[in-house]
Amino acid sequence: MANRPFKDTRSFQYRVDDYNEYFMNQLFELLTEYGPVHEVWFDGAHPKRKGGQTYTYDQWYEMIHRLAPNACIAIKGPDVRWCGNEAGRTRPSEWSVIPIGGTPEKWHWPDMTEQDLGSLPRIKTTLDQGGFLHWYPAETNTSIRHGWFWRDEQQHVKSAEEILDVWYRSVGGNTVFLLNIPPNRKGLFSDREVTVLTQIGQRLRQTFATNLAVGATATASAIRGEHFEPANILDEDPTTCWMPPDWTTQTEVIVSLPQPRTFNRIVLQEQIRDFSQRIAEFAVDAMVDNQWEEITKGTIVGYKGIFRTSTVTSSMVRIRILNARVCPTLSHMGLYYETVQLTVPHIQRDKQGTISMTCQPPGPVIRYTLDGTPATARSPKYTMPFALPRGGTIHAVACDPTQDTHSDMAVATYDLCPAKWSILAVSSEQKDSGEGASRAIDGNENTNWHTRWRPDTPRHPHFIAIDLG
Repeated sequence: MANRPFKDTRSFQYRVDDYNEYFMNQLFELLTEYGPVHEVWFDGAHPKRKGGQTYTYDQWYEMIHRLAPNACIAIKGPDVRWCGNEAGRTRPSEWSVIPIGGTPEKWHWPDMTEQDLGSLPRIKTTLDQGGFLHWYPAETNTSIRHGWFWRDEQQHVKSAEEILDVWYRSVGGNTVFLLNIPPNRKGLFSDREVTVLTQIGQRLRQTFATNLAVGATATASAIRGEHFEPANILDEDPTTCWMPPDWTTQTEVIVSLPQPRTFNRIVLQEQIRDFSQRIAEFAVDAMVDNQWEEITKGTIVGYKGIFRTSTVTSSMVRIRILNARVCPTLSHMGLYYETVQLTVPHIQRDKQGTISMTCQPPGPVIRYTLDGTPATARSPKYTMPFALPRGGTIHAVACDPTQDTHSDMAVATYDLCPAKWSILAVSSEQKDSGEGASRAIDGNENTNWHTRWRPDTPRHPHFIAIDLG
């Protein structure tokens, strides 16, 4: 680069056009002049191909690997993939082992936005068609503001609760988390962002300062043998693990604490360094009143799963592996307590009439009534979803069992459920983005029907016709 001497005098020879030469000189400067680089993010919104412009991705990647060998190449690259949205939404099953169609030398890492990326049926279909498997963990990204750039101080800034929810679902859901924090016109973070970030840091440090499983012992229903004992999940060494024999896909570990302890956060980790990602379904129980009570369940664990539960006091915890690939591994198990934040319960009913209730953040115990009377701290405890297909009124409060306090009351009234409803006709829909017509009657307030918006936009009128069964 003329008139710009670099401290790093290494040279590279590539046969490229003017655009790629200019780009690679910029890349060289970024990777050699400003200190260590840990990630190179190639955004999915790459330059257009107008005029036949092409991009020498493989040469870019080769230069990065030589100049910054410890840097991940993310999003439009081979090391880390995009989660598929900019809102911080996460998948319930985020596999890091991804089947990819085609061959590695011809693959240029397009965005992957489907809900199912790593299931066994998808793996089988892809491999049968000549594809390959790739270790391709996800990165979840969103902005603390509405928009990627600072505009003014009237912009909405997400609360600590909103960001913590994304943190738990991303960092605690086997992905990396990138939070965009735009500087203002002074080149500084605004006071509102600083306040939110400080609150988040304080909450996380307070919650995860003490592992309540320290001093516990562990037993398992199956053990592979020496070096794979269940005690390894308590030793804080990420290279050790508990593992049963091959093809043991259903098994369990019981952790016995020195005395009853109160917790509402559970951390699990697989030993992915040597054995990849294996757990496909699990549940965690606590011994409460001399019987096992299920407190959380899920699908994947991966590098790290952080699971939020209602506040529980127990001296025994059982981890049940319900399904795994080959056999499961567990490298770490931890129990933690987050100070209960009392928020009004969120009540939701699905298309089949099943009621579920949650608090954000999880932690409080939810009490509810169905007879029209107000809920109190002595009302029945919500433990799992239940059926209410013919409708009714639900009153619910969130309770802190350690303080004998509760939240304001949530009230929800439902009519007959739409279980037998179906779509007769629709003017248009955008199925590939998850906005098909069926979303209008699925009972989920977080989904929606959208008329087609790509590759074209139909003219009005728009309509949807529903058969009520």
